[in-house]
Amino acid sequence: MTTSILEKNESLIEMNPSLKQMSRPMIASIKEYYSNPSRKGWESIQQYSIGPHTVSSLYEMFSGSMDRPESSEFEAFLLYITKDLRIIRTEKEGKVFEAFVKMILLNEDDSTLVGISLAGSLSACRAIHALFYEQKEVMVTNFFSGEVKFYKSTRNYRRIEEVHSKVCHTFLLPRVAIVQEYNEACLEADANNKAHPPRILMSRGNINELAGQFIAQKFNLPKTRDWADLYLSLIPKDKWTTIKTIQTDLDDVEETITTIQINTMKEEEVLSCIDQAIIDGTLNVFSSTNTTSNVVFDDGMTTEDYLRKNAEILSTKMEMYLKPLYNGQTYTKYIGMTNRICLPAQARAVMGILTILKEGYSAFLNADMGCGKTQMSLTASYVLSQEQHSRGSHSGISVLITAPSITIPKWAGEEIPKVLGEHHTRIRVINSTEDALDYVRKVKSKESKVPSGTIEFVLVSTDRMKLTANKFICSAIWNHRTQNWRCPDCYQPIKSPKPKDAEAGIVASWKDIVEYPKYPPTIEELNEARLDKTITPAGLPRSYVNRYTSFIRQLQCECKSPSIKDDQEPKKHKIKKNCTLARPALKSRGEDRNKVRWMIAEIFQKHLKGHFKLGIFDEIQQMKASNSGRGLSFHKLLKSCSKAMFLTGTLTSGISSSIQSTLWRSDPQSLINEGFEHSTSKELWAQKYGVLEKVTYHDVNDGNAGRTTNRRAEKVSLKEKPGIAPQLVAKHLLHKSVFVELSDLGLPLVSLREEPVIVDLEDEHGQAYREFEQELYDTCMKMQSDLGSKAWSYYASAVLNYAAQPSHDCTVEFTDDKGKLLSRVSPKVFDESYTTAVEQKLVEDIRKELANDRGCIIFTNFTNKYKTNERIQKILSEVNIDATILDKSTTTSMGRFDWLEEQKQQGTKVLIMNAALVQVGLDLLLWPNLMFWQLNDDINAVRQAGRRAWRIGQTKECTVRFYVAKNTHQMKQFEHLMKKRIAALLVEGRIERSDKIAKFATDNESGLTRDLANNLSAAELTETWKSAAEKDIDEKLNVVSEEDYPAAINEAFKILTAETKRLCGVSDFEPEIPRKVEDKKSIGMDHIQGISVSKTEKTLKIDIIQYKTTPVRIKMKNSETFIQDQLVFDF
Repeated sequence: MTTSILEKNESLIEMNPSLKQMSRPMIASIKEYYSNPSRKGWESIQQYSIGPHTVSSLYEMFSGSMDRPESSEFEAFLLYITKDLRIIRTEKEGKVFEAFVKMILLNEDDSTLVGISLAGSLSACRAIHALFYEQKEVMVTNFFSGEVKFYKSTRNYRRIEEVHSKVCHTFLLPRVAIVQEYNEACLEADANNKAHPPRILMSRGNINELAGQFIAQKFNLPKTRDWADLYLSLIPKDKWTTIKTIQTDLDDVEETITTIQINTMKEEEVLSCIDQAIIDGTLNVFSSTNTTSNVVFDDGMTTEDYLRKNAEILSTKMEMYLKPLYNGQTYTKYIGMTNRICLPAQARAVMGILTILKEGYSAFLNADMGCGKTQMSLTASYVLSQEQHSRGSHSGISVLITAPSITIPKWAGEEIPKVLGEHHTRIRVINSTEDALDYVRKVKSKESKVPSGTIEFVLVSTDRMKLTANKFICSAIWNHRTQNWRCPDCYQPIKSPKPKDAEAGIVASWKDIVEYPKYPPTIEELNEARLDKTITPAGLPRSYVNRYTSFIRQLQCECKSPSIKDDQEPKKHKIKKNCTLARPALKSRGEDRNKVRWMIAEIFQKHLKGHFKLGIFDEIQQMKASNSGRGLSFHKLLKSCSKAMFLTGTLTSGISSSIQSTLWRSDPQSLINEGFEHSTSKELWAQKYGVLEKVTYHDVNDGNAGRTTNRRAEKVSLKEKPGIAPQLVAKHLLHKSVFVELSDLGLPLVSLREEPVIVDLEDEHGQAYREFEQELYDTCMKMQSDLGSKAWSYYASAVLNYAAQPSHDCTVEFTDDKGKLLSRVSPKVFDESYTTAVEQKLVEDIRKELANDRGCIIFTNFTNKYKTNERIQKILSEVNIDATILDKSTTTSMGRFDWLEEQKQQGTKVLIMNAALVQVGLDLLLWPNLMFWQLNDDINAVRQAGRRAWRIGQTKECTVRFYVAKNTHQMKQFEHLMKKRIAALLVEGRIERSDKIAKFATDNESGLTRDLANNLSAAELTETWKSAAEKDIDEKLNVVSEEDYPAAINEAFKILTAETKRLCGVSDFEPEIPRKVEDKKSIGMDHIQGISVSKTEKTLKIDIIQYKTTPVRIKMKNSETFIQDQLVFDF
C-alpha cells in the first residue's frame, strides 16, 4: 500500500472529532487488514467511520457488495475514498435533491461562485439551479470527508444541460461566458449607450490564443497567429483577471481548464497598447514573405487615397490571405451541353454558385439587369440533374421556382424550353390550392416519378404563394345567456383576444370578435332561426355576421387535450398548443361565394419538407420584409428545399436592415451565434451593421413634466440611414454570393441616354398652381396640431397631380377620426380641353420618335383616382396617335407577359402603364424610348423600370426621359429621387466620396420636403442627374452605336459561346447525356399546366440569338442509335 493513500485516509479519519482519540488504532487495524485480509479483521473495521460514512457503507457503494474484499480490491477501495468528490444537496416539498460537482469557478475573493458544473438527475440539477436564486449562499460538501464550504451566489447564471443515459450534465455559467448571450448583452449596451460587459473565456488549451482571437474580433485587429497570441500579454494587467478553477475528480477532462475574465476596455485603450507594441518591436509589422515594397501613407491622406496609392500591394496581400471558394479554373462539361450556351462569365458564375451550394445551404446570385440570371440559374439546375444522373440515380430532380407573377409565363413558356430544351424538362405551374394539393398527392403516391436525367420545374408566383383563405370566420360558440364566446371543445369562456384584457382575465365579448352588426342576435331572432333550422354550430343565425374584427385570428383557448397515460411524457406535450379559433369560410355552408383556398407555401412546408433539390427565388428583394405576406411565405417555402438560390439585381436597398430578414431565414445559425434573434429590431441590427441616426429633441417650453417630479421627457427618434458595415459583407454575404456585372459578359450594348425634361408652366397654370400649393401648405400646417402627420397625407399627391393635369379636381378635405369635415382646399379647375405645357412637350417628343419608327412607353404613377392613363390617352388620340393602356383592370399579373406579346404582334407603338407593373422580369425591346410622366418615390423601382428596354438584344439607341414641371413639387420630388440614386451608387461603389456629385447623397429630409426655397435650379438638377446616370452605367461596358451594333453583337456571341464550349471541354458534335428517342408527340408544351402555350414553332424573340437545330444521328458503343438535335448558330 502506498504511503500517500494511507496518509490521505488518516486525514479523513482524523477529520471526525468524535474519533480523534481512536484514529491511531483504526489506522493500525486498516493496515493490518491490508497486510493479512481476514474475516475477523474485516468485521473489526466495518463500523469504522471515514468522514461521515462507515467503511461498510462506502465499500457497498464502491463494489455493490458486502463481501469481504481481498488485498488488491481493498487497495482500490482505499484509493477510491481519497478522491475529491463534492455534492450539493437541497430539500424541496419533502424531497431531497442531490447532484455531484464537477467543476467550480471562483472569483478573486475565493468565495463568490462565478460558475459551476453539476452531474445528477434532470430534476436534481434543475432544483439546484433554482437554489442559486433562492439563497444568497450555497453549501458544497465533500462527499467522503464531510468538509463543508459556503459559496456566494451571483444569481446570474445561464443553464446549459445535456442528458446522457438518464444522467444530466449541467453547467451554470454567467451570461458573458456564452457567445450568443454576450453578443446580445453588447447589442443591448449599444442601444442604451452603455459600456460593453466583461467577457469570460475558458480554454482547455492555449488561453492566449483564444483571448487573442476574441480581442482581434472585438476591436477589428489582425487575426494572424503571431499577433493574436500576444494580445493578452499586451493589455494592462488590471484589464483582465484569472478566475480560479477547481476541477473535482468527477470531471473526466484530463487537460487543465484555464478561465479568465477580460474587463471592459475602450477601443482607444487597446489601440494604444498595439501602437506601443509596434513601436518597441513586440509586434512585427513585416510579413515573413519577401516583399519588394512597403505601403505608403502621407499626411492628409483619406482612406480612398490610401487604397488607391497602395492598390497593387494590398491586392497582392488579399490574394495571399483571401482564397476564393472557386478560382475560375475548372468547369463542368454539363455547362456546355445546354440548348442555349452560357457565356464564359455566366459559366464562371454557375460554377461559383455550385461551389457555394456544396459548402452551404443557400447562395446569392447578384447580377445587373440583363446579365441572364435566368440562364445561369437554369444551367445550375441542369448541372445538378446531370451530376445526379451520372452517379447512377434512378430518378431526376425537382426544382422549385418562385418568381413575380408577371414573369412566370416567361419562365415556363420561353426560358426553360429554350435554355434546356423540352427533352430534359417537365414544367408544372401551381396556380391554386387545388394545383398544390394535386401535386402533393402525386408526389406522395409516386404517380409522377421524375425520370433520371430529367428536371421537374414547379413554378409558383410570389403573389399566389402567400394567399390564404378568402376570409375567416369564428368557430367559437356564442352563449346568449352569459353574453360571451365559448370554446367548442371545452365550452369554457374564452379570454379576450386583446392582450391587456386577457391579462386581466376578461372574457371575449361580442364587440371583441364581431364588427358588424354591432349587437348580438336577440332571443326572438335565435328562436326563429331554430324553427327555420338555420341556426349554425356557432349558435348564431346563418349569415348573421357581416364582418369580423381584426382580432379574430388571435382568439384562442388553452384547454387540455385528452390525457396521456405515459407519465414520462413531458408536460409541454400534454397541453396542446394554442390554436386560433378562426377557420376559413366554407362555400358548402353558405359562408363564402368562393371555393376554399389555402396558402400554397404552407402546404409545401407541411407536406413536402426537403422535397425540392433546389429552390430558385427570383427577385428576392421583394421578399425582404420580416412581416409581409411574401416574406412569411418565402420562409415557409425554404423548408421544402434542400438548397436555395436567390436571384436579384439589388441585393440591398442601401440600408443594412434590407438584408436582415433574408439572412435570418436562409442561415439563422450564423446570426444566432452573434446574439441576434428573429425578433431583433432593425435599430439593433443597424447599431452593429449599419448607420443609425439618433436625434434627441429638447424643448424648454415643453410642458410634459412628470407626475410627481419636474423631470421632463426627452423625445428620441431613431432612424436608419444608408450605409452598410464591411463586417456584414464579410461575415454573411461574401462567402455565399456571386456578383456579375453587365460588363463581365463581354457583349456590346447600344447607347443609353437619360435626360430630365424640365418645362415651364404657362402663366395662368403657374399662377393657379402657386396659389393652390401655398393655401394647401398653410392649411396642412394649421391642421397638423389636430390631425398630426395625417394632415399631410394628400399634400404631395394633390400638388403633383395639379401640376400635371389642372383639369382634374384636386380638392383636399381634412376630416377628423369621426368623419367631421374640418377644412377644404379647392384649386381652380381648368377646362378639359386645356393642354399643359408639359403635355405639349410630351406629344412633341412622341411624334419625333414615331417618325423614326421608335416605340414609346409612358410610365405613370397615379392611375386610379386621378385617371392619369386615360388623360394621356385622350390627348394623344386628339393628335391621331394611338396608345394602349396596360393596367390591373385589363390584365392579371400572370397575363401581363401574354398581353405584351400580343401588342408586339399587333405592332402597337405607344403604351401607357404604371411603372410598378413592369419593373421586374420583362424585356421591352420593341419600345426603346421610356418616358416617365410621373415618378415613383422608390428609387429601385425607377431604376429597374428605366432599364427594361436597354438590354442585350436591343438594336436601337435607348432614351429615358423624365418630365418635370419647373418650380413645382415635381422638381422637389425629382431632386429627392436623385439624392436617393446617388446614395445607392455610393453604397454600390459606382461613385466615390471625392466625386463632385457625392455631396448630394446627404439627405436628412423625412419624406419630400415642403420647402421649395432650397430647390436646385433646373440647369443644376439636369446636369447632376445626367452625371449620376453616367455613373450608373459601368464604364467598362462596350457601348457601340446603333449602326455598328448588329455586326458587333454577332461577332461577340460567336467568339464567346465557342470559348464556353472550349472551357467545358465540349466539342460541337459531342452528344448530351444519351437517352432513347422519345415519341415526338409526347414532347412539347402539353405538360405545362396552368398556362396556355402555343404549340406552333416560334423563332426566338431576340434576333441576335436566332438559331436552328440540325438532327445528328449518333451511334453508341452498345449499338443503340440516338438522335441528337445539334445546336447551330445562324449568324
